[in-house]
Formats: sequence, structure tokens, C-alpha cells
Amino acid sequence: MPLLLALDVGLSPVLAERATFAPSQTPRLSTTLHAGGDGFSGTMRWQITHLGRVVDGPHVVPVDLDPQTSVEMQFLPEQLPVGDRGFLCEVVLRDDQGVELHHTSGAFEVAEDWTRFPRYGYLTQFNKPADAVALLRPLRDGLINVVQVYDWMDEHHRPWRVGYDYWQDIAARDPWVSRSKLLEVIDVGQDFGMASMAYNLMYGAYENYQSTSPIEPSWGLYRSGGVQDAHPLNIPGWETQSLALFDPGHVGWQDWIAARTAEAFAAMPFDGWHIDTLGDRGAVFDDAGQSIDLAASYTDFLAAMRSALPGQDFSVNAVGDFGGPDLRDQDAWDVAYYELWDHPDQDDYADLRSFLSTHHSASDVAPVVAGYVNYDLAQQYNGQTPGQFNHTSVLLAQSAVLANGGWLVSRGDGSAMLCNEYFPNRNLQASADLLGDVDRFHHFAVAYENLLRDGVQEGSGSVAFGDASVPTSTDGEAGAVWTFRTTCEGDECANRYDVVHLVDLRRASDSRWRDPAGVAQSQPVLVDQTIQIEFTGPWSESRLWFAAPEWQGGQAVMLDATVSGNHVSATVPFLEHWGMVWIEYRTQPGTCGCPSDLNEDGFVGFSDVLEVVASWGPCLGCLADVNNDGVVEFADLLQVLADYGDCF
Repeated sequence: MPLLLALDVGLSPVLAERATFAPSQTPRLSTTLHAGGDGFSGTMRWQITHLGRVVDGPHVVPVDLDPQTSVEMQFLPEQLPVGDRGFLCEVVLRDDQGVELHHTSGAFEVAEDWTRFPRYGYLTQFNKPADAVALLRPLRDGLINVVQVYDWMDEHHRPWRVGYDYWQDIAARDPWVSRSKLLEVIDVGQDFGMASMAYNLMYGAYENYQSTSPIEPSWGLYRSGGVQDAHPLNIPGWETQSLALFDPGHVGWQDWIAARTAEAFAAMPFDGWHIDTLGDRGAVFDDAGQSIDLAASYTDFLAAMRSALPGQDFSVNAVGDFGGPDLRDQDAWDVAYYELWDHPDQDDYADLRSFLSTHHSASDVAPVVAGYVNYDLAQQYNGQTPGQFNHTSVLLAQSAVLANGGWLVSRGDGSAMLCNEYFPNRNLQASADLLGDVDRFHHFAVAYENLLRDGVQEGSGSVAFGDASVPTSTDGEAGAVWTFRTTCEGDECANRYDVVHLVDLRRASDSRWRDPAGVAQSQPVLVDQTIQIEFTGPWSESRLWFAAPEWQGGQAVMLDATVSGNHVSATVPFLEHWGMVWIEYRTQPGTCGCPSDLNEDGFVGFSDVLEVVASWGPCLGCLADVNNDGVVEFADLLQVLADYGDCF
């Protein structure tokens, strides 16, 4: 790692103009350069990488700044590989002597649809004074591409009273919900590349539904004694003290709630419906005493809603995985959303891995997890005198979910974070440092989403990590570095990718991944630790890479690999909370990722320049024909010289 001189100059993180760019859009990225009392004269070098390989650049631009000034530098990547992908923009600042002073980075995504790699956040503020930009911009900067608009509705069974511009939500919060503010939230979200999903329960109504609507009790869910099932709230001051529950498979209920939802969506153009459920209700019946398979009714309900509400996206919260097997089997949802926070079989790190592996093996739909980190700790505080999230707990939870191919719902309402199933709860606050670290993990997850979430499956093979002083575990044991493997299909550059994840659970005092009591503790960073990985070969032209969200801005580096039999060894330079080592399986040499690296040694140097000179002239298919125009000439030489240095 080059020495960075502590001069009076700095770069902000690279931020994208949108959380997701459509393939037809040119990504717009920016960083702000600040000069101190001495001003600045030098160069800025930027490039775009995908899984470590350079796909655009490097580009070098001169920069001159007067003392105590700043300038926003914008980057417009072009010629990106097609497909739904995550990228990393890497920026290096050098002085006029070529000495590296500062580096920064930031991820961005190009995808056809946000549901491909959903990155959930949430909003709970839509009253008239609310500032939509202030609430959404920090989420966009963290690359959240969809928000759950929580408790926006008037009543569960009638989310919008037709013609009304203001209403109270279920908690009777003041100021009231404003329809014009909801419209603004939706518009700002669209500008930021963020979808807005309207929250509502699949099968609930206020307890007084019979006096306020024509809903029939015969549509309901019933207990064995003939009493309609209800979800108790019992919170003084709320508009209802319980929610009457209905059969999601009953046509009468389906027609009613679809029509009311269509009315609301016509007045407020949400991108879709985030459908909540209440998990396993035990034995339930219809009004005639016939047993109802509640879990199986979810897919029937969803099919009816798709028919009644065409063009909308649907996510379904399969609480504790109740209803999940049927939804996965039919891939009935656009987003698989799981609330995992109060079930002994989904509590530990190993449970989480097993659960997400089961999902990936049965469904191609990307999973999202809500888990409420530090839940018990939050019960000791209140919104007037809040406590603080345990920094380490949050980052370990992020590491565990992201490394296993999920997305952890955490950030919302600008600077808020989730600690409770009631999203407006503010019993715990996140420090500015923690918010920055969560954003860093989000950017890392986007940059490497094609390794983490693109057809990922459970991997196999032995892994040995660290020296004798480093405890390790393969089952998520607290007090040890957790090693496990995932695998995914290749692309135009590789036959396959095998990923080894390293999650430092030496920091965990509790094997429960949500760390309810907030007892996780920091530990010294591990540096220069050996790793030995079993591979399935042939090794041939394969490569070994490393990246971590807290190291060098998430940039990937190619490791010096030593192959012996069916094992490959290397040195892992850094591990704080989470790092990845991955094998890029190649069976043929090629210049994928860096055409100027003609001899494929990861460095554009004098030997590559000599190859261009030796191949000068017409040369169809030559490696030295960098721009593939059939002739090796000055354009190719200039590109090789521009790429001089490390280039993968």
C-alpha cells in the first residue's frame, strides 16, 4: 500500500447520483476535492472496476485549486460491460511530483430493475413538515434502492379514504399524514433511483370494521371456538387496539382489499405493495369451522393481487419463514422479505447461514432480512432518552447477512436505524461513525453484488486460516473467525467464482447474530494472515483475489498465490469484521478486464510496450491490437502507456 502523505488536502467518498442506474442511463458519480491553506496542484486518476478488473479507464485529469477552496469532480463511466452489475469507482489523488496523497472510492449499480438486487431502507415520516430530500438523500448515498413506506395508510382495511388529503395513521401521530408529502416522497425517490413500496398487512382490519365498511365477518379467520382471530395491540392512544384478521384466500377479502389498494395507488403512484404478515397463527378456520392452510393461502392471495394490480411489484414478509416454502417454490414474490427476530431456529450465525442457503437453493428471488439488532438493549431506553447501538454488533450482523447473499434492513428516515419491529421506534441512535461504516458495507455489497447475490449457492471445500493464535470455526461460533464458502456461475471472464468468507466473530460474545443485548466487543485487526483453500481445479490461468469493506476503500487486490496439488495458499493482508478471498477460475489466458496487459501478469509495463512495437502494422486478432481495429498503431501504444502500472 503506497504511503499517503498527511497534507492539507482531501477527497470525499465517491457518490452516485442514483441508487440504481438503468442500462440506458450514463452513470454520474462525483467526489469533492478540498484544498487547505496551501492550495493544490496535481492530478486525479480514476477508473471503474468490476470484481477487481478494470473496465473503464484509467483516466487522468489535471487539478489546480486555490487555497481554502473545493471543487466537485464528476465522473461519467462509459463502455461498461452489459448486464445487471455492480461496479467500483476508484480515485487516486497525486501531487505534481506524482506522489500519491489520497485515495477514495464508491460503488454504483447498473440494472434493469431494482428487484434484481433489492437494497431495502424505510420511511416513517410523511407529514407536511417532513423534508423528503433530507430523509432520502442519505439513504441514496448508502445505495438503498427501495424504501418501505411504513404505516402511511389511514386504516389497514381502507388504506386511503378517497378524496382525503390528510389523515392520522394507526398510532394517531401528529402531524397527520399528508398525501402531497407522499407524492413528493415518491417523486424524490424516483429522481434518486429508489422505488417506494407501500406497506400494508395482507389480511388485517381495524376492530370496528363492521361499522365503517361492508366487509363481511364471513371472510375472516377464526379460532376453534368460533371467535374471529385478532392480533392484539393494546397501546393506549392508538386508533385501534387490535386488528381483526381475514382469510387471504377468500375471494371476498381479496376483491375488497385489491379495490381499496387500487384506489390508493391511483392517487399515490407507489411502485408496489410491501405485504406484511404476522407469521404462524396456529390452527385457524373459516366461519363454517373448516380448517384453513394459512401458509398456502399466501400464494393464492398474491396471484389475485397481481391480476387486480397489474404493473406493481410485490414483496411479502414471510415472518419466521411462515409461508416461505410455498412462496419460494412458486417464486411468487418479486422480493423475498424475511423478518427473523424471535425464533430459536433462526437465532444463531449458523442458523442464519442455513436459512439463507435454503432460500438460495430453492429460489432465484433475492432475499432481504429484517432482524432488529440490539433488540433487548433497546428496551432499556426510550425515544426521549435513547441509547446507542453497539457498533460492533451492527457490523457483524451486516457482515453475516451480506456474506450469505442477503440484505439487512437497517437504515431509514435519513439517519435512523432499526432496533424494533415498530419502525418509528427511536430507542437507540446510531453514531455518525456507525452510519458511515454501514454505508461503507453497503457500497462494498453493491461493488461485489455479482459475487454475493447473483445466483449464489453454498460452496464446499476445506479452508485453513490464520496462525496458531487465531481461533477459527466453520459453524459461526462466537470467539472465533468464521470461515465458510459460497460459489456462483462465471461470466465473460471466468468459468466460475468460489468465494471464501472470513467473518471475525472473535468480536462476538453471543452466538446470536442480532446480538440482542449488545455485548459484542472490538478486537485487534488481523493483518498478514495465511490462508489455504482447497480448489476443484484445474488451476491453469485462475486467479486469487481479496477485498474487504474496511480495507483500501473496498478495492480488490490480486494475491500472490502458491498452488500445491489441489490447494492454493496466500497471505490475507487485513481482516477487521469481514473479508472475502475468491478464486476466479480461468482455463484460458486472455486480456479480459485490462486489454493493455498483453502478457497477463497484472501489470502494464515495458514488456507490454515492446509487444506493441513488435506487432506494429496490420495484425488482425493480435493481443497488441488493444482497440481491436485490426491495426497495431499509435492509438494502441497510447492506450498501453495510459494504463501503465497495476492493471487487472
